[in-house]
Amino acid sequence: MKVTLNVDGKPLESFIYNGVNYIVCPDKGEFEIQVALTNDIPGITYRHPVTRKEVVISVDGKSVMTGKPASSSDSGYIVTHSLTLPGWRLNDKEVAKFTFTDAATSYAGLTGEGTPGVVGVLMFDEKPVRKY
Repeated sequence: MKVTLNVDGKPLESFIYNGVNYIVCPDKGEFEIQVALTNDIPGITYRHPVTRKEVVISVDGKSVMTGKPASSSDSGYIVTHSLTLPGWRLNDKEVAKFTFTDAATSYAGLTGEGTPGVVGVLMFDEKPVRKY
């Protein structure tokens, strides 16, 4: 899985430090989150090809689907190749754009809960459907 934050359709610079992926972000502006399933990450050998995965995404410690505190048991998006999220899901048709801002005016800062500046992505194998 590869996660990028995109501004104007272009990925922001990132680097890995102590096993954590950091992304260099501007002070202000809008961004999108892109998740791509891939089998070509250096240093990782896959036993099985990538298929469908569920990704659960949070920004500032809040679920991008509900705006509530994020949890590994939250519902996620099914991804078959890649997914680009332009913002917080408000309903089935509307989103509120993701924006860079300072910690005090971030979603976490305004609600008093969460982790400002953190984008979290959990990936799970799709569970097979049992047929009876």
